[in-house]
Amino acid sequence: MTHKQSWIAAIWESCPEITDTARACRRPILAVGFFSIFVNVLYLISPIYMMQIYNRVLSSANVDTLVLLTVILIVTLAVIALLDYVRSMLLVWVGRRIDVSLGARTFDAQVKAGCVPGRKASGQTLRDLDSIRQFLTGAGVQAAFDAPWVPIYILFLFILHPALGTMAAVCAGLLLLVANLNNLVTRPPLKAANESMLKNYAFTEASLRNAEAMTAMGMVPAVMRKWATSRDKALLEQADASRSASSFAALTKFLRILMQSLILGLAAYLVIHQSASAGAVFASSLLLGRALAPVEHLVGVWKQVVDVQAAFRRLVTEYRTYPTPAQSMPLPRPQGRLTVDRVSFTMNRGANVILRNVSFGVEAGEVVAVVGPSAAGKSSLMRLLVGVWRPDGGVVRLDGSDMALWNKENLGPHIGYLPQDIELFAGTVQENIARFSNADPEAIVSAAKLAGAHELILGLPKGYDTEIGDGGVFLSAGQRQRIGLVRAVFGNPSLVVLDEPNSNLDSDGEVALRLLLQRLKQDGASVVMVSHRASILDAVDKMLVLREGQVDHYGSKNEVLALLNQRAAGARPVSVVHAP
Repeated sequence: MTHKQSWIAAIWESCPEITDTARACRRPILAVGFFSIFVNVLYLISPIYMMQIYNRVLSSANVDTLVLLTVILIVTLAVIALLDYVRSMLLVWVGRRIDVSLGARTFDAQVKAGCVPGRKASGQTLRDLDSIRQFLTGAGVQAAFDAPWVPIYILFLFILHPALGTMAAVCAGLLLLVANLNNLVTRPPLKAANESMLKNYAFTEASLRNAEAMTAMGMVPAVMRKWATSRDKALLEQADASRSASSFAALTKFLRILMQSLILGLAAYLVIHQSASAGAVFASSLLLGRALAPVEHLVGVWKQVVDVQAAFRRLVTEYRTYPTPAQSMPLPRPQGRLTVDRVSFTMNRGANVILRNVSFGVEAGEVVAVVGPSAAGKSSLMRLLVGVWRPDGGVVRLDGSDMALWNKENLGPHIGYLPQDIELFAGTVQENIARFSNADPEAIVSAAKLAGAHELILGLPKGYDTEIGDGGVFLSAGQRQRIGLVRAVFGNPSLVVLDEPNSNLDSDGEVALRLLLQRLKQDGASVVMVSHRASILDAVDKMLVLREGQVDHYGSKNEVLALLNQRAAGARPVSVVHAP
């Protein structure tokens, strides 16, 4: 088994979504092949018509025969046009089916990829799926279906005369040789150019996310120079690849036109020596043109072929890296008992140790504050607690069950999470609070009142129906944070994890947050939060001090504060008040 065959077999075994989609598309693709048979057979009408004109109509001067032949030609060409339309529509259906079958799966894989530590989320995999879909609905695929008919047309030329068939076979072989050379020469630079362009796109997206900082600090010219250098490199590589591809496309077109002209001359020579009929002169040119057209077209779209192959490989890699989780038995609503048992976490393949042997427990109805200096691993711990990241060692358990074993769709409604950068979505306030579910409006208002944000939301231009823009761009930082808090407590979750929930809050927001924590305790939810403001510690039961990724101390609030005060008195630089 070749490497390519083994790779295809691996796809068949490890990517059931792709194989299921391929099976679903098998019938329309076979139909395209079936219609291609009729299209290519009917294309013989033009050379036949030409031969009949020269061999029968001109010699007999029969107008009735000319009219009949012309009517047959028109009807046949109309049928060809109809069949081409049907082929195109079938391929459009295939493209639509691919998007319906794989669109959600691709989006899910991208979301999982975005949760990988150190990896920024992007839409590249969805763009790859679009590239595949667009290619399959284009003319290149129809040319691939027409390619098997090249030897059939050459056979008809052999029937006209062996010399004509021999020349056609040589011409087809020469074009196939050019096509293979095109593949060998252009594939490496096209691959390099695509990789460079993808890196430039990633840098562009990262730069645009930091547009405010760039503008405020006058960094735009410097970042633009770096962007331009990266883009120039990609464009130069793309230009080199396109230059080679264009050269081969031009050579192919030149050879095809030259060969069609030369076969006219050869046919004329045969007519002069009475070895072929006069109609063979133009029929041979038409047949050769039809035989070489698929090869020329495939050479012309070869860049797209290479791009689609690369896109397909990236798509398969994403699917295999982030498979669809197996169905598991739904667990009952968790009570909120959280256990962190000897958890360790690293980044950059173990080069950076973030957390070491972290252990603690949170009972339902308890509020735990996580404090510590910068780079202590606080935000990383929050991501581990909600299952966004998985520990390299140890386990995080919710009600005794490994967090990794919970089905995210079933567990999600029972988890409240406010990340450090809040992460609101384009849409209305109510859609963001309800997590884009079809929730009861009373439940949305109840969550807003629980978080003390109902009046704030009513003060927006359209209240709960206010559009907040991408990332909540139309809101202030404090408004975004308070709406993020409402979303976190929507649905009365059992576990609430808050990463610096008061970093942007004013005094009213601080009061609302303290009241919220008290209500969550009364409702029996367990709360873990990162905070650096002493004003919020009134609502805390326990404190966890992290230092260099390890638990420095864990215990009741009073006990930990007493310890920290003792250390502060001894001039040891530990603080829970000042931001890291």
